[in-house]
Amino acid sequence: MLAVGCLISLGVSAQVFQKVGTGLSPAGTIYSQVMIEDNGNIYAGYSTYLRQGQTYINNSFVERWDGLAWHKYPALVDKQITDIAIFQNDVYVSAFDINNGYNGNVFKFDGTAWNPVFTGITGSVSKLAVLNGNLAAAGGFTHTGTGQHNLIGYDGTSTTTYPPLHVNDSISDMRVINGELWVTGRFGGSINNDTSSIKRLSGGLWKYPAIAHKPSVGWSYCYMVFQYNNKIYSVDNGKLYEVRNDTAHYVANSHAYTGAESGGNMYLSHGADLFLFNGTTVSTVVGAPYGVGALTSSTAGLFGMFRDTSK
Repeated sequence: MLAVGCLISLGVSAQVFQKVGTGLSPAGTIYSQVMIEDNGNIYAGYSTYLRQGQTYINNSFVERWDGLAWHKYPALVDKQITDIAIFQNDVYVSAFDINNGYNGNVFKFDGTAWNPVFTGITGSVSKLAVLNGNLAAAGGFTHTGTGQHNLIGYDGTSTTTYPPLHVNDSISDMRVINGELWVTGRFGGSINNDTSSIKRLSGGLWKYPAIAHKPSVGWSYCYMVFQYNNKIYSVDNGKLYEVRNDTAHYVANSHAYTGAESGGNMYLSHGADLFLFNGTTVSTVVGAPYGVGALTSSTAGLFGMFRDTSK
């Protein structure tokens, strides 16, 4: 179960949490949450399962908060949503099919229904980003039409390509920072035989902003990359690093995979507690609702999706 709360920052130990409108309206139990802000609108995406006898019904939904009311889009049937993006004024989501080997795609809402954007994808699409007139889709997949691995693009009409990544590269996060595309994940396969778990696309080439920055064990990978106070940070294997001068500098312990900046602070979560990062330390936000699945922000404040239904 889940509702949405708005956090107004009054310091780490004094926070005000306020339900946004009537909250979300899930039918069933929520197990996946994503959220973005665009032009003052908050888009909240979530996946649910509902048991009816011996059958489980799995659907994903997107709801939009316009500042006054929630607007719910039609269901993505038998899909698990992984990200949302607004591209050319249209709503796009990435999601995978739970009944088809968890193979994913990107879906565009045409005003009535969700339509797949790509054909020939095998594997999951986990992240979306808009850069230079293209919608980038990243994850762990192959695309038979182009031979691309783990990253392809869409210009509104047709598929576009990027400098190739290796077939064994799996992307867990993707951000546009200073006009460049940054990706993190597990590069080089399960044995992590690449030189870094962070890459950025600069001048048409993949660069390594932190050589030898990769998880210490083969089965883990870099979860997140973000910019805060004009510095670049990453999170992997329970640690938060500043990426600077081709080196990853340890800052603090953190297991975060979602975050948003609001009121001059960076808020982070690993799906349970809410944390505040001030550039030096990571501290727990006292009194925050439990089960923070996604974060975003707007001029109205910090928005969080919680399992606490009172929020």
